[in-house]
Amino acid sequence: MTRHRRAFTLIELLVVVSIIALLIGVLLPALGAARRSAKQLKAINANRQIMVAYTAYQEDYDGHVLFAYPPAIVDGQPFVVRPPSGQTFSTDVDNAAPVIRYPARIAPYLQHAWEILYDHDAPPERPASSDSQSQAWTKLYALSLFPTFGINSVYVGGDLGHDGFVGDAPNRGQHVVFERGEVRRPSELVVFADAVQRGGGVSTGVNGYHLAAPPIARGRQWRADRDGAVVVKTGEFLGVPLGRYGLAVVTGFFDGHAAATPPSDLDDMRLWNNTATEPDEDYTP
Repeated sequence: MTRHRRAFTLIELLVVVSIIALLIGVLLPALGAARRSAKQLKAINANRQIMVAYTAYQEDYDGHVLFAYPPAIVDGQPFVVRPPSGQTFSTDVDNAAPVIRYPARIAPYLQHAWEILYDHDAPPERPASSDSQSQAWTKLYALSLFPTFGINSVYVGGDLGHDGFVGDAPNRGQHVVFERGEVRRPSELVVFADAVQRGGGVSTGVNGYHLAAPPIARGRQWRADRDGAVVVKTGEFLGVPLGRYGLAVVTGFFDGHAAATPPSDLDDMRLWNNTATEPDEDYTP
């Protein structure tokens, strides 16, 4: 007696394929959300490590915070950095930009682990011991530009472009925190935040930026909207706080904790300006 194997009909095959497609459609968004969540947790951890380094700097400098975006000379002294490659870079010479920006100055407190500062992308090439001074400078310049997190330079640590250093230092801007003891609400004061370069003709891309723009600084710079933030001051480069893994912005606060913060919360000057009492308060130079 011959046995006949029953084959699937075309309709049955179509039903199976439809079910598989439906399951894939259900699972893919969940998998995408899980990946974004994992990346966001990694970014929060990187931000937290930067805050540990930021606090360690204060311990070494008697409670003084890291200067955020200073002039080349402060209190009569230049800034000097010495990467592990052996070169020395100082702000008392021309082309001081890569030392003025914060990444090169906080890097020693992170054991020069640039992967922490560049959590969103591979960091540019580091200076090597075989590099000439100019080659090493070019690499350090690239490293200084687009870290994942920008620093709240206008209100914490001082910004030479926002009256942070008025006249000859040490006559510093009164709206700026320069010492740990000045901070009124440590758990609510933004120091580092996800920053994406915008303005100045740049409107797309996921580059980081070394400065984090508060919503208001000599006028409105950006405002929160349903997509995260919309740039108001378009004529200059800003490090706009924009989330890379959803709307929430990975933010490091002065007390050392890091969290994913909604842009609507960050559109409140009381989180940026240590002395602000109103959500839309600007500083008075």
